[in-house]
Amino acid sequence: MENVLDERDQWIVQALQLDGRASFEQIGRALGLPAQTVARRYQRLRADGTVRVVGRSPYWAVGGTPWLLRIQCTPDRADRIASALAGHPATTWVRTSGGGEIVCGLRAGSAEEEENLLTRLDRTPRVVGFAAYCILHRFRAGRAPWRGWPAPLDPAAAARLTADQPEPSTDAAPPQVGGRIARDGIKPDRPERVIRPPPPPHPPPGSAGPGPPAPGRRATAKTRP
Repeated sequence: MENVLDERDQWIVQALQLDGRASFEQIGRALGLPAQTVARRYQRLRADGTVRVVGRSPYWAVGGTPWLLRIQCTPDRADRIASALAGHPATTWVRTSGGGEIVCGLRAGSAEEEENLLTRLDRTPRVVGFAAYCILHRFRAGRAPWRGWPAPLDPAAAARLTADQPEPSTDAAPPQVGGRIARDGIKPDRPERVIRPPPPPHPPPGSAGPGPPAPGRRATAKTRP
């Protein structure tokens, strides 16, 4: 079976999994690729919906609770329901298997949102059953990367990406920042600086040149018929 992502695309995705806020230049240096190549490939992956980088506050900082859901639905609706779950902001990951089974992670921002989502899921047509498991504690600290990549990232490249990475914060992001990185986590926290061209130089004193129109008079231009 042909892989959807080629070797370089897989490296870029794995680099973003290690540091989703890394710049294209940082990723390029770690992978040995030009920054323009990394940017072009990421934009293509994001445009076709293959990759999306988002930022989330720790669930314990905002009062949320992680859930693991196992959903059983009719096979003819499995892909549609999985796509709808993948597009929901509270869904962290989705996996489908044969026979109409969907397994996904859920992390809502509040108890009310969790209840609404679970109630809506229970009432979704073609869902014949589901089980929801509340995750009370994670016994393994740190990241647990997926090891199923056909082209795994070189350990030296991963070390270069994480060498200067700060410790993860346990505080919730400010609302104005959290909203932006929840939509696109790879964009900077601050607005882009707008560079305007400098104004035209003024003529030196005593030199001839057009000046501003006199007060109360209208500047007009004559044209030859």
